[in-house]
Amino acid sequence: MAKLDITHEQHAAHAPLWAKCRDAIAGQHAVHMAGEAYLPKLSGQTMSEYRSYVMRSPFFNAAKRTLDSLSGLIAAKQAKKEIPAAMTQWLDDITLEGTTLDGLAFQIIEEQIAVGRVGLIVEHPSLELDAITVGVAESLNLRPYIRIYRAESIHDWRTGSVGGVQKLTMVKLYEVLQLPGQTEFETISMPQYRILDLFEGAYRVRLFRQDGQGEWLLTGESFPRARGQTLSEIPFVIINSSSCGAQAETPPLLDLIDQNLAHYRNTADLEHGLHFTGLPTAVLSGVQIEPGQTYAIGSTAAWVFPDPAAKAEYLEFQGAGLTQLMAAIKDKENRMAVLGARMLSDDKKAAESSDTMDMRTSGERSVLASMSRVASMGLTAALRIMAQWAGVSGQIEYTLNRDFGMKRLGGQELTALVGAWQAGAFSQETLFDNLSQGQIIMDGKDFETEMAQIADAAPTLVQGTPPSPQSQNGLMARLSSMLGV
Repeated sequence: MAKLDITHEQHAAHAPLWAKCRDAIAGQHAVHMAGEAYLPKLSGQTMSEYRSYVMRSPFFNAAKRTLDSLSGLIAAKQAKKEIPAAMTQWLDDITLEGTTLDGLAFQIIEEQIAVGRVGLIVEHPSLELDAITVGVAESLNLRPYIRIYRAESIHDWRTGSVGGVQKLTMVKLYEVLQLPGQTEFETISMPQYRILDLFEGAYRVRLFRQDGQGEWLLTGESFPRARGQTLSEIPFVIINSSSCGAQAETPPLLDLIDQNLAHYRNTADLEHGLHFTGLPTAVLSGVQIEPGQTYAIGSTAAWVFPDPAAKAEYLEFQGAGLTQLMAAIKDKENRMAVLGARMLSDDKKAAESSDTMDMRTSGERSVLASMSRVASMGLTAALRIMAQWAGVSGQIEYTLNRDFGMKRLGGQELTALVGAWQAGAFSQETLFDNLSQGQIIMDGKDFETEMAQIADAAPTLVQGTPPSPQSQNGLMARLSSMLGV
């Protein structure tokens, strides 16, 4: 197994990109620690001078601000869940480590935005469920759970035809175990490979660890079973930024991060220039200075020289060099704004209509909607594997929010919408859906609850019949008061 630690060619090609994205999102400390990877040393600089150069160079973390903004848009509304009753008790701890299903979904979204790739494995405690009762299994918390793997940990993979469909036939995962050491408070880091594959049509898990000579040795092998039967597929889901599948994709923030790091280099040059040119430099001419002789500068010191031709002057920086650097920095900020960091651009709300703003940001919303859709697909697939493993039947769907581009309805739009409903153009439920999307109805409230509340406050509206003038007026008054129109 000497070649066990060789990675897939796509992993090798993308790993440097993932590292760059991680460093930029982690912020100034990580970028500074990377040293010359992001800020080359200037010609003639000593290491001491270079360290000072780095420490003077601020890193404006547009990447992290963008990630927080985009992930926050998805998390702004609760995901829609259709989960069998037998599984609902698992949702508060879907990982057996205290992470809720919604919390896991948020982690997935952050990984998608940061590096464009994340993996999910569905596992089950090794105790055979066919040997014990369901009640005992529940009391011991023996049930399926999900674990998350970063892109960097998915070292290799293969796909092939499984039941006539292209699916994973091998996945190699790199793990670092934290094992107790020889003393009470000592912890040893132990690298391990977990290889998932299909062996003679059955799902197999093998574990490999290194010995003292660096050789990878097989330390465990198992064929996990679901209700006494081996699995015919690998319970591992790879979620990318725009698809669920084995092929690696370019990190969605990469272009923005490249501009962010270029901005950092320009800022470093500007700070370096200001450091050495910001203060005037005293210059003496026509003066003989003895070895070790110094001249104090300040209001309490006066320089008097015997030679009347001697002069004392201050040398100050003049020129367009720093101005050009400042222009370059502003240009990078504008480019980052175009690439997704909208919070960095100048506030144009006074000069732009809402429609123009929607057109400017539609690209970001469509990419984000794609990531939300793919994350929903991946999590739904993992939940269905859990259900299959536990023998639970029923419909399973997990749908993350994709409605983050809809602006709040204005008074005229609301009047037109209700007018169309009054004219019988669509049903009350369609009206309700539009009001929910337009941020008029409270997030999370369903149609039946809203209708019941309206019925308590106004004459009853019978579905399928035209609303009475009183109910129309009451509903219009309520909607208008909500909007303040």
